[in-house]
Amino acid sequence: MRNKTKLFLGGVLIAVTALALGSLFFNSLPTITSAAEEKQDNSEIVEKCTQMAKRKQEMQDIFENNDYNAWKSLMNEKVKNLRERADKIEQSITEENFAKLVEAHKLMKEGKDEEAKKIFDELGVPSLGFGGRGPKGIQE
Repeated sequence: MRNKTKLFLGGVLIAVTALALGSLFFNSLPTITSAAEEKQDNSEIVEKCTQMAKRKQEMQDIFENNDYNAWKSLMNEKVKNLRERADKIEQSITEENFAKLVEAHKLMKEGKDEEAKKIFDELGVPSLGFGGRGPKGIQE
């Protein structure tokens, strides 16, 4: 039983670490969005907020009802999702992709946003808005 617990906790730690590293990686990338994408992003934000509120209520109900099995099921589902995301991020960590990201970064600094966007689209990097970089892309 202790080995299973250690294995589970080790897996969760690896998944959380991979997720954190992946988030840092993707959040540090420059992104470009159009007005239509911004509007879509807003609807996605509303949807995510709705989902978060639903999950919060679900957790409150689980704890109020002292429902271990529901909590365990929910946690196992979260771990599964984290593993899937971590695997996807791990597969994208290649020298070739890094070289493309470096090129896209240079293009953004040169103001060649459309060329950079093509690279990001090719790599599957999501458009998350300008991320504080302003409409001109990456700024010093």
